[in-house]
Amino acid sequence: ESSRDKLAICKGTICPKNTKKLAGYIALDLGENNGTTVKVYYVPLLANLEGPRYAGERVEFYLAFTLENGYEAYSVKLLHKYQCNRCPIKVEMTSEQDEVVCGSCGGVVTKGRQRVEASEDIACEQGSEPDFP
Repeated sequence: ESSRDKLAICKGTICPKNTKKLAGYIALDLGENNGTTVKVYYVPLLANLEGPRYAGERVEFYLAFTLENGYEAYSVKLLHKYQCNRCPIKVEMTSEQDEVVCGSCGGVVTKGRQRVEASEDIACEQGSEPDFP
């Protein structure tokens, strides 16, 4: 078992404006009704997620802490959604998950279901991306 196998995959939402190639932010998912936003630094160029069209997209990543940037996201990838076959809900699945339970109806959704693409919630405020020199 490799060290990476022991790491947990985190989920979050790319913050607007996402216009810089070397500096962007992801709002880390902390659970429902948390009220706190934790922004995680990432490099859009390395993730091939450059540009404002990716603002608001849901992503998965490994979380680290560096002295230079604080919380930092590595191996950032777009999350995919799969249609539940028991209700109209689309369920997110990370690359390591093969199935998840639908939070709405309790049905089991597998990766064999039709994958759908959709951005929904934006957890960052518009224009909240810090400027870098």
